[in-house]
Parts: sequence; C-alpha cells; structure tokens
Amino acid sequence: MNDQNTTPDPTPRWRAHGTRLLAASVVAGMAALTLGAGSAHAQESTPADDARPRVERACARIPNLQTRVDNAIARINGDADTRGSLAWLDGRIQRANDNGRADLATALTNRRAVRVAALDVLELRSANLVELAALCASKGF
Repeated sequence: MNDQNTTPDPTPRWRAHGTRLLAASVVAGMAALTLGAGSAHAQESTPADDARPRVERACARIPNLQTRVDNAIARINGDADTRGSLAWLDGRIQRANDNGRADLATALTNRRAVRVAALDVLELRSANLVELAALCASKGF
C-alpha cells in the first residue's frame, strides 16, 4: 500500500513566478536603499559606485514587472469570456454543477479560491512596485 499522499501539488504556477517577481522587487528596494542614507557600516563596506550598476538594472526591470502584474490582475478581473478570470471560473463551476459533476465543481471552486488569494497578492505587489519605482526615480534611476 502506498501511504503517501498522491494528490498533485496544489501550488499554482503563478506562485513560483510570483516568488521571482517578489524577489526582484525586494532586490530592487534593498539595492536602492543601499545607495540612500543607509547605515554608516553599509556605506563603509559597500561603496555606492559598486552597487550603482545593479541598482540601475533592478530599477530598469520595474516597469516590465509592473506590466506583468497589471496584466495578471486584468486577467483575473476579466469578464466571463476571459479565460482564467473569476467570472469565467464561475461559469465553469455553474456548468459543472448543472451537469452533476460535483468533483469538478469542487476542484474549480478550490481553483477560484486560489485566484482570489492571488489577486490579493498581486494587488499588494503592484502597490509595492509603484513605491519602488518612486524610490528609484528619487534616486535618479
């Protein structure tokens, strides 16, 4: 007998991608702060000239990251004809219930819950990217 859980990993694909976006956001923020007033220790151990190219690259990525996050938010908030949107999932859940496919309806309901959670994360990430873009602009990047 197999005692291991044989269900597939419920982690959605966006989560792995989202982690990279978050990491890039954090790197951009931290690098930009390194060039700022920072602690005296940080300024002594890492001259601003060494970090400048990395900060410039990180700040240059922010508009692309913002576009990707905005596209994901737009897709989730799309209408019933937009594949992957909450309204599209609601329609599929309704059809599954109408056809007596309770297991499919449950799976789709769970997927919808993940999308709602993803939407919260994406909206927070969008706000953070706006703040980082302003920070980069204030530092001259």
